[in-house]
Amino acid sequence: DLQNDTDIAIRVVLHPDDPDSIARPLAQWQTLICASPDYLREYPIAQPQDLLNADWLNHNSNVLLHALKCLGLPETLPENRTDCPDSS
Repeated sequence: DLQNDTDIAIRVVLHPDDPDSIARPLAQWQTLICASPDYLREYPIAQPQDLLNADWLNHNSNVLLHALKCLGLPETLPENRTDCPDSS
C-alpha cells in the first residue's frame, strides 16, 4: 500500500503477487542457511533432510520454501520455526 507521495518502492520477492505490479530484477544474491557451532554440536546436520527437524528463524516464507525446494526437500514450512518478517 503505497502512499500518494511515494515515487518508487523496492520490494524483495521471488515473484510479484500483484499482476498490476511492474517488476524488474535489480540484483541477485545467494541464500545461505546458517547455524551457530553450538547449535550444530547439539543438533548435527549431516544431510539436507536433517534440516526438516531443525529450529528455524524465518525472515521470509517464500525464500525459505524456495531454499527447501532447491535442496530437494518438501516445499512446506518447517514446524519448528519462529517467524520474524521484516527483521532480516
